Amino acid sequence: MRVNLTERKGVNEADRIFTSEIGWIFREQPIVDVGIDALIEKLTGGNPSGKFLAAQIKTGEGSFKIYEKELTLYVGKIHYHYWLNLCLPIILIAHFPNSKNTYWQHITEKHLVKTKKNWKLIIPKSNILNKKAESKLSEILYKTDKSGDSIVGLYNGNIEPDGLFDLLEKISCITDSADSLRIIGEVLGKLKEDLDHSTTRFDEFNRLNISGSDPRYKATLKTVAKQINIASQRIENESDIYAESISEGFSAYEKALIALFYVDSSNRGLVASIPTLEFLKSQIESAIIEFESMKNKVSRLPRNLRDARDRFVLTLESLIIEFNLSKEMIDKFLNRIMWGEK
Repeated sequence: MRVNLTERKGVNEADRIFTSEIGWIFREQPIVDVGIDALIEKLTGGNPSGKFLAAQIKTGEGSFKIYEKELTLYVGKIHYHYWLNLCLPIILIAHFPNSKNTYWQHITEKHLVKTKKNWKLIIPKSNILNKKAESKLSEILYKTDKSGDSIVGLYNGNIEPDGLFDLLEKISCITDSADSLRIIGEVLGKLKEDLDHSTTRFDEFNRLNISGSDPRYKATLKTVAKQINIASQRIENESDIYAESISEGFSAYEKALIALFYVDSSNRGLVASIPTLEFLKSQIESAIIEFESMKNKVSRLPRNLRDARDRFVLTLESLIIEFNLSKEMIDKFLNRIMWGEK
């Protein structure tokens, strides 16, 4: 399996800070990370407390928008749903190898701010990860009502058969997301037909020297704008369903990989899922090509359709981000499953 040395610097530094400065137990995620890289357990009087933080670690300035007093990390809907549905408090750790600065932020609904496309997490530069951060991190542990997540038991080797079967059932959410992909494709197909028909009408108007002030021209413009806005709304709704479904499926996959790793240190139980993941990946790749094509087509519409046009383009750009992230996650799972079989 290929190792990303830049990412390793962030994980190693987070491990050093928690182990040597704060004095807590740092457990790196040993299988494949979707939304978390490590579990961190607070020590009380030198003894494990049973209180855990999950951590997502980002390394390098390139992942962030950097301002004088804060950093901003932009994330998609998939990570948004994954993080907020995790039954553990979770923090984002930002490590910059060049400056050797390491920052952190508690990932909560309050700190995730909606943007036009997706979400952003703001990390104050005053949130430096060091010994002084221990009191705030402890406060998060005791104030956040999230405990007993099954992933903690998995890391400790406590695997209940019923829980494993439940995970395998939840994995089906990934294939459920394919339904959303199909519906989005149908919406785009219908819009393409509508736009082709409208283009024919506009060409006819031009041939007959019918100007934009003509009631027939204006009525057609309104119809086209309505068609585009309806398509945008349907895609936005289905995109939310897609992100929530696939994030739950990815989370279940991640936990199943951990469980099977501790059972027999392999991934043989998930090998049967490889064709499903590969097929979904091929569908996603084809969909991204179609999204780019439709985005270019709509971008060329007349300026008097600007509002509907811009909304649709923004919707597709957001969707392309989610689908690229999905493809990246599927690649991680496929690499880890197949690597475990070698």
